Amino acid sequence: MKKNLFVILVMLISLTFRMEAKVIDGGTVLVKTDTLFSHPIILKGTKLSFAIKNLKRIYSMQVKGEQLFLTFERKEDWGPEYMVSYQINRNGKQLRYETEYGKHGKNTYDFCNPVMFLGANDTLCVAERSFGDIFKVIDKGRLVRARDYVVGMNAKVPYAIVLEAKDVAYAAPHKYYFLGHQPENGSNCILYADNTTGTLTIKDVIKPIFDKRYPQWIANHGIFNYSKKYKTGVFAFDVCPGIDFYSMNDSNVVKKTIKLDKPIFKTSLLTQGDFYNKNVNYFVSLSQSDDYVYAAYRGTKYDDMLKLDRQNKAKTRIIKFDWLGNIKQVYQINDMIDIISVDKVSNTLIGCDGRQIFLYNL
Repeated sequence: MKKNLFVILVMLISLTFRMEAKVIDGGTVLVKTDTLFSHPIILKGTKLSFAIKNLKRIYSMQVKGEQLFLTFERKEDWGPEYMVSYQINRNGKQLRYETEYGKHGKNTYDFCNPVMFLGANDTLCVAERSFGDIFKVIDKGRLVRARDYVVGMNAKVPYAIVLEAKDVAYAAPHKYYFLGHQPENGSNCILYADNTTGTLTIKDVIKPIFDKRYPQWIANHGIFNYSKKYKTGVFAFDVCPGIDFYSMNDSNVVKKTIKLDKPIFKTSLLTQGDFYNKNVNYFVSLSQSDDYVYAAYRGTKYDDMLKLDRQNKAKTRIIKFDWLGNIKQVYQINDMIDIISVDKVSNTLIGCDGRQIFLYNL
């Protein structure tokens, strides 16, 4: 998993207004992992062969029918990510390369750090993580600017935030939810970007905090996703054993929390760069279909998981939730999976360990 621990720009914009949704406690459900993981459905994957020159690591995936889109980093680079697509050949157990996206000439790109998400009518879109520009994928290799933004230096904001959108979700025309965070040791924040007036206005929705004693964003690192159909957001915590569901409307947010055991992270490491590797990783990836959320759960320290993986003893659980936060099914993959993407049409899941890609039938 990529760690955003490098120096990035901060939006130190005047607090010209403050818009907040009222948060209503929808309750907390305590789930024991011994019971939850006692009878999983075992998924056996098919390895899909593919080729990327000088691949360092895959960071995200988006499956759409018979196409798979990837963002990745190359060995010779430090920081920039690239975006490509493949045709999925299920019978041939391979991915056939199609094209690269956002590239102009030899070394010119529309973005440096692409964040993929599905827009209106499931159109594939890309947001530039550091500057907030949004593009629509309209053809193989071609992007068009949506003339929308999720962050920007001239935006109206409720408080100072880092100029970064880590996870982006489409809400309505010219409106988006995204995961940001406050500068320095501030909190993670789920924000609402509205471009309808021609001036980007950002609204505070909710700050995902597992334990109020530790509000720092590094202690509450995680993944955000959103369902337009159910008007519900989901946030899965990385180093805390919990997942939040947020039922959202214009005036309030109803928060429901599912907790799996107690967090055991070392608070002495909160300001250190090895915080993630020295603590247990819980939820490492999210994907969704129309009616369900799929969360990849590890429950093991990253370094320990690597050792188990080398011994062919690693396990990744996939927990299937509905959008009310109810657990519907638990799957188990006997491998170390970092990223998942669910194809709602074929009811299959594609998993990635950072360098290899596998196909699973749900």
